[in-house]
Amino acid sequence: MQAAYSEIKDKDFNIVGIVEDGKDNEDGVNKILSEKKVTYTNIIPDDKFYDDFVSLVGAFPTSILVNDKGEILKAKLPGKDVKQKRLSILTKQEILDIFKENSKK
Repeated sequence: MQAAYSEIKDKDFNIVGIVEDGKDNEDGVNKILSEKKVTYTNIIPDDKFYDDFVSLVGAFPTSILVNDKGEILKAKLPGKDVKQKRLSILTKQEILDIFKENSKK
């Protein structure tokens, strides 16, 4: 995600991470984000946000791209392919392709 964000951050497009299990380990989360040099916004949900959104997602990691109207452009939910590999995070190329497609409008 960071690699895609680095390419699109100045083009009216954003990535936001939600650290589902960060509430009880905020210092640890911040340390990992710092070590990984993550510069896009990451949210550690409070109880209300957790109840209203995070608890409904069901499994992590999950990627959801929405436009400025709140419409879902693409969602990649946790699951496995035939090789039993997790397929839950959008790739850098998928993010860039979606950005290019939607920035033409």
